[in-house]
Amino acid sequence: MTRVMPFPFAVTKEIRALLPTWLACMLAVVAVGALGDPRLYALGLLVCGLGSVALGALSIGHEYTHRTLGLLLTQPARRQRLLLIKFAVLAFMLLVLAALAWGAVLNPLQDFVRGRRVWPSNWSTARVIVLPVLCALFLAPLLTMLCRSPLAGMVFAVVLPGVLGLVGELLAIARYGLEPSNARVADSFRLAVFWWGMAGVCGLAAVWNWLLFQRLEAIDGRDAELELPRSWTDRTATSSASAPARRHPVWLLMKKELRLQQMAFVVGGLYLLGWVTLSLLRHLIPGLGPPLGAIAILYGGLLALLIGSLASAEERHVGTIEWQLLLPMATWRQWVVKAGMALALAVTLGIGWPDLLAYLHPSADDFHVNAWSAGLVIALTVGSLYVSSLCTSGVKALVLSLPGTFLVTGLLVVLSWASQAQAVVPARHAAELSIWLSLGLSLGFLAILLLFAMRNHRSGERGASRVWRQAIWMAAYLLMGVSVVSSVLVFY
Repeated sequence: MTRVMPFPFAVTKEIRALLPTWLACMLAVVAVGALGDPRLYALGLLVCGLGSVALGALSIGHEYTHRTLGLLLTQPARRQRLLLIKFAVLAFMLLVLAALAWGAVLNPLQDFVRGRRVWPSNWSTARVIVLPVLCALFLAPLLTMLCRSPLAGMVFAVVLPGVLGLVGELLAIARYGLEPSNARVADSFRLAVFWWGMAGVCGLAAVWNWLLFQRLEAIDGRDAELELPRSWTDRTATSSASAPARRHPVWLLMKKELRLQQMAFVVGGLYLLGWVTLSLLRHLIPGLGPPLGAIAILYGGLLALLIGSLASAEERHVGTIEWQLLLPMATWRQWVVKAGMALALAVTLGIGWPDLLAYLHPSADDFHVNAWSAGLVIALTVGSLYVSSLCTSGVKALVLSLPGTFLVTGLLVVLSWASQAQAVVPARHAAELSIWLSLGLSLGFLAILLLFAMRNHRSGERGASRVWRQAIWMAAYLLMGVSVVSSVLVFY
């Protein structure tokens, strides 16, 4: 009996490629709306925006991820039809996600800010939803094809609107000066430059997408993603007559991890460029732009998610994980190097880099390292590293890690609740004990995540049963830990 498919095969293939990311973003948005905590609304909008851009990058990028671009381009079908199918599936998913975020997050956020119901039909409110949709529909697919990497397409599609906003700011200063009397006119001009610029860029990107897809070629090599500049490579390797130099295997593994994390260094360089530009503009207009500390925290959190997502999934994507596990070295040692390098890079680039810039050029709203920021970066890195061990692509791991930020937020809430026990519990020793117990609970949970991630990394099994078993163990651990902390407080 012939099986009847509800959609044409090309449409079904696109749905299957984007469905996990789409469902993860929608579940995160629904969770934010169901919790009803105003402090999480901004996080829900961030997940919706980044998820939308990731969908746009994956619409073309999943062909690069699964190495099916050659099969796609050799199909007996017009390329215009193939591109229209991709665009139609992507547009439907983006509209559904935008409508869900509009009703579940943006409306309650307006109620919280203004104290009354504001139906988001006005243009000023719609911008928050329209901007990610535009970037996902037009910019992300184009940049993915130009960079031949969905992760690079996603990163640069997020950066480009910020560049347009900076251009609008400079043009407004050049035209209206710095007089406070022209502030309102300058703001209107700045917004006009940004949105007309986005409209022009998206229109150009739509035409460029159409033309570029017609002459797209599958020319990717096997390990092109891991190429480094020749000046970084071993000079002795250029001489075939000389004997190969002997190096410590741990050092070679560390170099391999640095190759996997090239995009993290790119993001760090983009942060440096934005920080320098904003600092220079603030010499002209004090208080311009968002606080540097808030930008640094957002950068550190997203960079931690990126580093953890690339650590395991990207190695599986480039096809090196199988022979890597066959090396004459214990698997746990390889995993210690991988996890240690990921955590070291996350702390160095996500915390040390912004703190160094703040030290070199201090300002009133700078970022300063504290225990909470370090704990947040480490927790996000470990969580995304666990998700990465279950995925076959860094982009998928990054998007699926975004809902995991709610779990990390929950852990920090538990710690914050325990740290406030001093004011609730009369016994001083009980409050201190609850703080240490909560800290131990969080550290134990992160250790369990690393252990499960190591088992997933060295196994070829990707069944749902493994994930469910691990989820049950993690839920049981958290339930037991919270019960112990609560019992201590109740006892005292």
